[in-house]
Parts: sequence; C-alpha cells; structure tokens
Amino acid sequence: MKKRLALANLLFALILSAYSQESKDELEIIQSIFGVEKHLAMAEFLQLEEGASNPFWEIYESYESKRKALGKRRVELMNRYAGEYDRLDDENTAAMTRESIAINKSYDKLIIKFYKKFRKTNGEKTAAQFYQMEVYLKTLIRTAIFDSIPFVGEG
Repeated sequence: MKKRLALANLLFALILSAYSQESKDELEIIQSIFGVEKHLAMAEFLQLEEGASNPFWEIYESYESKRKALGKRRVELMNRYAGEYDRLDDENTAAMTRESIAINKSYDKLIIKFYKKFRKTNGEKTAAQFYQMEVYLKTLIRTAIFDSIPFVGEG
C-alpha cells in the first residue's frame, strides 16, 4: 500500500510542479490518474468486499468529487500566488491567506462529514481507516505544496 501511495503522491507532485503550465484538461487528466491510484490504495488498505451490497464506494465517489473541487480551488490559489508573488502586498496576501484557511477548513469539514457517513454505513473500523488515510494523504499533499512554493517574503 505504501508503494501505491508513493506513486499517488508522485503524481500529485507532478501536478504541483507543473500547475502553472497545465491546461484545465491536463489538470483533470492528472487529477483523474491520482484519483484512480488513490482509490486502489484505499481499496488495498480497507480490504472491503467489492460490489453493490457495499455502500462504501458510492459514498466514497461522492467524497472524491467534492475533494477534487477543493483541490481545484487550491491549484487556482497556487496559480494566483505564483502569478502575484513578486508584487504581494498586505491586501492580496491577506486575501490569499484567508482563501487558504477557507480551503483547509472546508477539507477538514469534508473529511469529518464523510467519516460520520462511513461510521453509519460501514462501522467504526472502516470509518477510522478512511479518516486515517485521508489525513495521511492530506499531510503528504500539504507538505508537497509547501515544499514547492516559496514562503511569503522569501528572497
């Protein structure tokens, strides 16, 4: 599973390294590949029975759709940050910081919302595994983001 996650993280790092150069279609393709690898890693980690009788995957697809929308917002914010980095002032720095905080809060709320759904449909163990995997990946992604962009005011 860690190998699959490393591949998914590598794909996400490619998104970050080329985000300002990618068209919307290319970004969606890369995000789709990341999603497939993530789905496979989740399936390997959870070891759920596949099939219509298991509600996990339908709920998970709903989660992924919402998560991808937040991911697009984050990439748009990174593009804005990169484009305005040389002329950051207090006003646009504050606006981008507020947007980053809003995205992070939305992502955390999304994970919690779906954790609760999985608790009801699949039990505590599966819900906890979902939560653990998502927080792990969120941490990897945030680290990759911060490693790929300069800090405010960094020369």
